[in-house]
Amino acid sequence: MLGYATESIDYNLPVDAITRKPVFAFSCNRRIRESYNGPLLRTVDGDVYPADLEASVGKKVVNLYDQKIRFNCPAFNVEAVGDVFLRKKVTPTTLYYLELSPGAYFEPTEGVPDPNYQLPTEAQSGNDYIFPAEEKPLVVSLKTDSDKGLVEGEIYKLRRFRVSNSNGQIENLDGTDPRYIGIRGASWEILGAGMATFFTEDAGVLTVCDPSNSDGRAPIFSASNSENELCFDVGSAYMRINHYKISERHQLFGGLDSPDQEYNAYLGNFSEKTVIRNSSGFSGVSLRKDSISSGLTDAYIGRDATGNTYSGEIYELIIGDFEIPNDSVNEAFRDMIDFYALT
Repeated sequence: MLGYATESIDYNLPVDAITRKPVFAFSCNRRIRESYNGPLLRTVDGDVYPADLEASVGKKVVNLYDQKIRFNCPAFNVEAVGDVFLRKKVTPTTLYYLELSPGAYFEPTEGVPDPNYQLPTEAQSGNDYIFPAEEKPLVVSLKTDSDKGLVEGEIYKLRRFRVSNSNGQIENLDGTDPRYIGIRGASWEILGAGMATFFTEDAGVLTVCDPSNSDGRAPIFSASNSENELCFDVGSAYMRINHYKISERHQLFGGLDSPDQEYNAYLGNFSEKTVIRNSSGFSGVSLRKDSISSGLTDAYIGRDATGNTYSGEIYELIIGDFEIPNDSVNEAFRDMIDFYALT
């Protein structure tokens, strides 16, 4: 694929086939980014790597690990709310999936220290980089130090950063009391941005799942604030990706209506046009009616803004803050059809 730097030399894995770095990437079965070597998920008994899947079947899942790596975008290792279990089936190969009990979903671990956040490497004033007022990143104190006015866990703004030794000058959230507080990683760390804040223009979601919702909402992913919501529904009754005012949700058209939404790979793109597809060739396209509102604050996997939850099985999920190109979708679908024995 052309246009963006990727990590896979042959683009044989879904994350690499997309060509742009997603916001979140998870698989219950495999590494879907070529250079990822971490665990897939975490159960009540600890981290689960591919070799540990069989021994972990039936255990309660507490975290999903984000396989993507992206400049200044933290890893969103989402936490389970409610009962989620690791299950398997043979098709004829053995595949593993998440079984979400009624009311269960995942939410990102928002506001966690992000040591991978890239700070400036070139100084502007002496040895320091001085942040413009509107670009000062939030930091969290890693310890309490009364002499420096620090309280562990408190949030501040980073005012200056000493490039030569990673010393940081912070200020209170109201801009008062600037002071140097010590070295990054020892005294302070950048506070990662929330998942929902990345969705400002477009969205693209790829998933392998088997929905069991026979009617009503079946949200695989949503991002929202108090007034507006972006949501991708994949239910056994219909499929829809849309952005709308929450108060007007009841006026929405049901989406792509099909009684055959079952074990398959699905795409939802929200851009100038909204596109919904599955890997069996079912598709629908419409013009976008409403742009994404600013200031989305809450994101969920398997839930929407008002508490409706997805029911069924989830095998793989990739969430991007961009439209996934058609060639990339086709390539990802080919890989998913082969790996998951989709028809």
